[in-house]
This record gives sequence, C-alpha cells and structure tokens, in this order.
Amino acid sequence: MKAFHRPVLAALACALCLCLLSCATSIAYAKAREDLRRGDRVGAVLAAADSLSHKATNYGALALLEELFPKAVAGCRAESEAALASSQSLRWETVVRDWEAIHAMNDAVRALPPLYRSGRGLPLSFDLVYDRALLAKARAEAAAYRYEEGRRLLAKAGSADGSADVRPDARAAFEDFRLALRFQSGYNDAAELLEKARALGSDRIAVGYFDSASQDADSLAFLALLRGDCESALFQAAQGRDLVRVGPLDGANILVSGQLLSFRIEEPRLRMRKESFHTEGQGRGTLTHYSRRASVSATVAYRAVDLENSLTLAARSLSDSIGESREWGTWEGDRAALPPRYSSLVQAGEGSAGEGSATDLMARLAARMDSAFAASFIRSR
Repeated sequence: MKAFHRPVLAALACALCLCLLSCATSIAYAKAREDLRRGDRVGAVLAAADSLSHKATNYGALALLEELFPKAVAGCRAESEAALASSQSLRWETVVRDWEAIHAMNDAVRALPPLYRSGRGLPLSFDLVYDRALLAKARAEAAAYRYEEGRRLLAKAGSADGSADVRPDARAAFEDFRLALRFQSGYNDAAELLEKARALGSDRIAVGYFDSASQDADSLAFLALLRGDCESALFQAAQGRDLVRVGPLDGANILVSGQLLSFRIEEPRLRMRKESFHTEGQGRGTLTHYSRRASVSATVAYRAVDLENSLTLAARSLSDSIGESREWGTWEGDRAALPPRYSSLVQAGEGSAGEGSATDLMARLAARMDSAFAASFIRSR
C-alpha cells in the first residue's frame, strides 16, 4: 500500500465510525420517543441513556433523560410502596419489577460520561437511589409465594382421578416453579418439582398416517418424506415450550395426520444455447450456455385430533412450492475472445452447477411445510 493512501484510509475509517455512531444514537433516541409515546417511561429513560452512550451531545436525548429520569424513578417507588401496603398475593413481584427497573435506570445513568447542557459549564447530576436489601427480600418473598402455589397445583394434579385432565394444573404449576427460579435461582427443590410438572403437563403427540388420492410414485415418495419429517418438526417446535412430547401412538393424547391434496413436480430440464464471438486481434470462440431448472409444489391438509374426546384441535391446509435453477457455460476457442461478462459463467463449470435434483427439492419442501404446521400448532397449545 502506498504511504500517501494511509491518511486517506484513516480519514475514511473515522468518517465511517462517526456515521455508525450517529445512526446508533438516532435509532436509540427514536426508540426513547416511541416508548414515551406509549407511556413506558422506564423504557424511554433506558433508550435515552443508550442514545447518549453513543453521543453525549445528543441534546434531545439529554433533555428527555433529564426530564423523565426523576419521574420514572418516583413512579416506580410509588408503585412499590403501594404494593407493600396492600395484601395482594403478587405484591412482592410488583416490588421486584419496580426496583429492578430503578436499579437498571441508575446503572444506565452511572455508565454515561459527564453530561452537559448546551452552552453550560456544569455537568448534570442525577439522584441515584439503590435499595439492594429490599430487592433481595422481595425476590425471596416472590420466589416463596410462587413455589408454594406451584406445590399446591402440582399436588392437585397428582391427586386427580384418571378421568380428569391434569394438564392445566400441571402447566400452571410449571409456570409457578419457573418464576420461583427466576426470582431466586436454586430455590429449594423448585427445579426438581418443575420437571415433575413438565411431565404431567406435557402433550403426548403421535404422528399418524399421511395419505393421498394419487398413488403415483412421486406422490408416495413425498408422503413418506412428510410423515418422516413431521415428528422431528413437532419436536423442534416444542423446544421453546418444553411441554410437548412426541412419540408413538400408545399413550398419546393427540394424533397428527395429513392428506396430500395436490402435488406437482417439474423434473430437472436442461436447456442449451450457443453464441459465437469474433474480436479483431483476439480471435474467435463459441460459448455454450447451459441452464437447468427443477421445481416442486404441493398442498397438504394437516389435522390434529384430541384422542381423549375426538375433538379436532387444528385443521390447516398449506400450499407451498420450491424451485431451483442453475447456470454454467463452456468456451471453445481463443480465451482472449471470451467477453468479460461471461467469465464467471465459464469458471463455474458444470461441476458446481449440481444436479438440480427434484428429490432434494421434495425433501426440502416437505421439511418446510411440516415445520410451518408444527410451529403454528405448538403455539396454539
């Protein structure tokens, strides 16, 4: 690199950094204004502080922070005090929420550089109030309440007779134990009880038959892919919930099945065209341009049935398609005569063009359709 280029590159790098910082501060300031419009003063304070962390002279964000910070802190303290004076069962969770918000705002302000109003010489000061003892007590009390509620619901689910659906109580217990552990990690045996609630509250889903009116080989092959992918799709979709089990029909309470309503496959089709070139002083040659395309489309009707009462839990028809096209070229003649715009086409060559396999497209389409159904069904549970 020539020495005289270095100052230019350094200047460009500085300009890029300034541009990125300007974008970051503007985005954060816009979020602060939007949070304020929605009535979220805590969010507005945090976003204004974020804006100022990128650019301390964003005077719009500075004015917003100066005005809102004391109001947001006062509002949280008032809500906390009102909760402590009440007999509400979830009062300690309100205290946790409010004091976590106060501490978060304080931490965001403390992390900022000195802030100055435009044209004034003294930095702004903020009254930062922490109450770590109260927050710790509130977390412990909130964890204790959720733990006892979870135990009560779990005992109710465990003592139910065989005709009762214990899953609603077990799922509520699961949520209580999850919150207990959120408020205080490792609280008593909440983690162990959470697993028991998970087992009792889980749906047990079996994947049944996928059929089709058409019995041609391609349709049957696609059906096999659909059924094979459906179980794994349901399992993957359930990861966020942790309250679904996928397995055999024996012991299942939900049966998922499907019907292939339409199916169309376009096998890979190779097209070829030739073009000749003659350039004075560079010779002549012929370009052979190849293209290959394949596509698959299908409509599938999915159905989920509650095996305990034969009610349909979900019925959804999905239509989707997937295609792939590839191009490459070959050159015969003087290399110098090859137009530059075709160089990459020839360099690619047939080897990198792949087969455009319809079987591969079928597998990808089946997986995509199963995933779409599984995600929507699990969310509905």
